[in-house]
Amino acid sequence: MAAAKAFFSKAIRHQGRSPETITLDGYAASHRAVREMKADGLLPENTKVPSSRYLNNLIKQGHRQIKSKKNVMLGFKRIRSAAATISGIKLTHRIRKG
Repeated sequence: MAAAKAFFSKAIRHQGRSPETITLDGYAASHRAVREMKADGLLPENTKVPSSRYLNNLIKQGHRQIKSKKNVMLGFKRIRSAAATISGIKLTHRIRKG
């Protein structure tokens, strides 16, 4: 739980403002840490805390499509063109997922 509190505190400091929602998975220590931070006044009481197994793993899930196209893109000569292609693939994937 201490690690979860430290993570949330660092994330809030990095963002510069308190989050409106924090999506958590089923890990109990994270839920308890958020409850305690709300009680201590470190998080606003109106912060929503939905629980979803998949929503907080969008980055991990997004890598699946990239990995399949990685070998094709090994021939890029400039980082700019590779970055543009990867961002286009990610955007297409997000649009498809809605």
